[in-house]
Amino acid sequence: MTCTDLLSGEAVRRHSVVQTDPAVGMAQNFSCSNYYTICNPTISPSQLELGFSQSGPLGGSEGWNLSHFGPNNSCTCGAWTSGSGSLYYLWASGNSSIASILSGGAAANSQWYGQYGGQTTASFSVTGPYGVACQVQAPAAVLPNVTIQVQSGFVSMAGNGLILLGGPGGISSTAITANGSPSGGTVVWNSGPRIQISGINSINASASGTGASSSGGDTYVGLTYTVNGQSRQASTPFTVLNLTLFNATSLGGSQYTTPYSYGNESGYLTTITYYSYDQMSPANVIAVPGIPFTEVLSTTSNPYGATFSPSDGVPRTATSNSSGAMTDQLSAVAVGGLPAGFSASRSQSITVNGFAFTPSQQQTYTYSYATISTQSLHR
Repeated sequence: MTCTDLLSGEAVRRHSVVQTDPAVGMAQNFSCSNYYTICNPTISPSQLELGFSQSGPLGGSEGWNLSHFGPNNSCTCGAWTSGSGSLYYLWASGNSSIASILSGGAAANSQWYGQYGGQTTASFSVTGPYGVACQVQAPAAVLPNVTIQVQSGFVSMAGNGLILLGGPGGISSTAITANGSPSGGTVVWNSGPRIQISGINSINASASGTGASSSGGDTYVGLTYTVNGQSRQASTPFTVLNLTLFNATSLGGSQYTTPYSYGNESGYLTTITYYSYDQMSPANVIAVPGIPFTEVLSTTSNPYGATFSPSDGVPRTATSNSSGAMTDQLSAVAVGGLPAGFSASRSQSITVNGFAFTPSQQQTYTYSYATISTQSLHR
């Protein structure tokens, strides 16, 4: 804190004081070395911390005190007391491209705005009686803003990011993005147990699992985003899911069957809907889009020569929708339609997210619809 005589430009050398006699209420001059003046102004809060593109207040207090200017022109402040006279305030930023004054630049209370990430100072000066100006500074920091964006569809109803453990050809990572402002900052990703990060210093990275969670949100993905030496952290809870159950909502039948034609062949199409479930107790539906479901079939009986899709030994892959549902379409057609008394059977091997599920599914085809033998398949 500095105090300067604005009249002379030097430290004050006066040795008199204006004091008020309570009995007569008039100012009287005394030939002594003490007088009331401003000294030790303060700023509240003691340091300014703003987010980028956010505003915040700073207040200044003049600090009237009984003061003494000694031989070395140093200001020694005594006990707090009140004073009177005209006061003039002025705020200044050490770097207005980092923190600028929105309003109140010539008032006791000011409003500041975070222009860009970085560190500077906020200065408060007050000029009072006798032309003495005192100034004080406070550190002013503008922190960047940052949030973590998780790949669309990979967030649970509870708000946890989701990672799937996957086999060959399966989904095994989740995209994560650092949304930082202002742009141009540096990123360092970090994670909790059972998660590893690919692209640890990239805005766009991915998280994969090294083991299954024991409960929802029991691990996390975090980051530090730094702009011009100022950093902000963000973190979001994650769950690593392991597919353990593949369950059909029905075994098929007439209510799930519609007429179907292909070229000069006609018959029907029976739709079976499956959901995958996680390792929790009780197990939960994994409501994630894009989970691959691959089937390979072999015909075990087809005495009437019907046409099936897919053909024997030809893999067919579908994926889950946003609710996690996967549909398997069982079709049987023949030229001129299926004959009366038609029947056939096929064996189906199923892989979900790169993992084989057992037992093999047995499909039975009748004249008007198809059914499956097993509702729940396991790893």
